[in-house]
Amino acid sequence: MALETVQKFTGRSEDYVRYRPSYPPGALDAIAQRVPLQAGTMVADVGAGTGIFSSLLLDRGCTVISVEPNDDMRAQAEDTLSGQSGALVLPGTGEATGLVTQSVDAVTVAQAFHWMDPDATGAEFRRILKPGGYVVLVWNERDITTPFGAAYEQALTICPNHTTHSHSHRTGDEDLARFFGPGGFDLETFENPQRLDLDGLLGRLRSTSYAPLPDDPLYEPLMADITRIFKAHAEAGEVTFAYNTRLYIGQLT
Repeated sequence: MALETVQKFTGRSEDYVRYRPSYPPGALDAIAQRVPLQAGTMVADVGAGTGIFSSLLLDRGCTVISVEPNDDMRAQAEDTLSGQSGALVLPGTGEATGLVTQSVDAVTVAQAFHWMDPDATGAEFRRILKPGGYVVLVWNERDITTPFGAAYEQALTICPNHTTHSHSHRTGDEDLARFFGPGGFDLETFENPQRLDLDGLLGRLRSTSYAPLPDDPLYEPLMADITRIFKAHAEAGEVTFAYNTRLYIGQLT
């Protein structure tokens, strides 16, 4: 993973941990149908960010090694997960986790696989997985078909590095079929709405890799536009930020 990529979230960890959505219980239940999410199960959560998905796995009783390359995000994960039993936070990338060969029962990647090189990452995951282990890839995708979602999406076009879904590169179903190999994957989708007030919505925006930072001349115009959109769509002081959680699970072959 290139250093430029690793640094994209520097300075965004506080907004990320406060305003990014979690993942629906149904997604964890779907994983548990294949991987026993319980005491004794070792999971590597790679590209763990601030530890949002790691925390859910820990709640199920797993031992979780959270691997995160960005110093800022990793420090936030250490703080977030410090009170949970079975948590270990380490530096590393999808291409080079630093973990022991055949040491984990499953590898999860939440909201981060699109930053990784699929060939090198696939080889690394095969190395660290125990025989029969699973790979789980998950994303919360913004629903841009709602009136609010469409207006929010249009506002983001001011950001030079924005794409409709930041993970569209390397993560179409055909791309993921190549990654998983002949064994393929199962795909499940879950609704995952998030209610946000204005501060939450602006914080959610600031947590993204492509959002301008406060010293960028685009920052104030974008924040003003998002504030306008919030006022146009808010009900009882909040908007519904609709997501569809997409869960891919399979064994690498």
